[in-house]
Amino acid sequence: MAQPADDTDPAFHNPGFNMFKSAIYLILLPLLALPTLSMASDTDPFAPFMDRAKIVEKLQGSWTVAYNDVWQVKGDQLTIFDGTQEATYKLEVLAPCLLEATGNGQTKQFQFAMDGDALFQGNGVAGVLKGDQYAVCADKHLFTFDGGDCTEWVHREGQWRGLLGARCSQERKGEHEVLKVEMWELPLDGTLRDANVEDRPAKRFPDFSAAKKAVQQN
Repeated sequence: MAQPADDTDPAFHNPGFNMFKSAIYLILLPLLALPTLSMASDTDPFAPFMDRAKIVEKLQGSWTVAYNDVWQVKGDQLTIFDGTQEATYKLEVLAPCLLEATGNGQTKQFQFAMDGDALFQGNGVAGVLKGDQYAVCADKHLFTFDGGDCTEWVHREGQWRGLLGARCSQERKGEHEVLKVEMWELPLDGTLRDANVEDRPAKRFPDFSAAKKAVQQN
């Protein structure tokens, strides 16, 4: 038999209280499915996918990149000309498809891809395959996937932390195979770059002045 409502419960006399609880539940419910921070990693999750020194070596020189910016890389220094002013930052290769530049009270991140000596720079989805493991950059979000475990990584104050619960899967889409990483898709046919990255090739110039002049003439 159904039990009678308990009229001593304050909520029985306050329907607004129950509505408030329901609203809070609906707000919190989607958050339960979000990735949560794991313990800090003692190792660099992207070290197996790249040779940082070689990437920095290939980046040396002057480039025009996405959004009409001009880069000059000298050693671990990145100077950026945005069309009106220059600023110099310390350059770090966080992942085989993500650079971080710090200085002038700022931290900037730039997604990129290397194909031999060719540089592509711009947001989108790009990846690197090492054996049967993928490193993926998706609009500056970083993932690793080995066919089973999928981890999103964040880099804070020099330390890597893994986010549990990230979703990755290899799927067939029409005639093409893709790696789905959360909301993003990485084409697995060919270059491991999506169109957003592929359509933003950087151009190398003999020096910084020539690169700046090319941008100013556009």
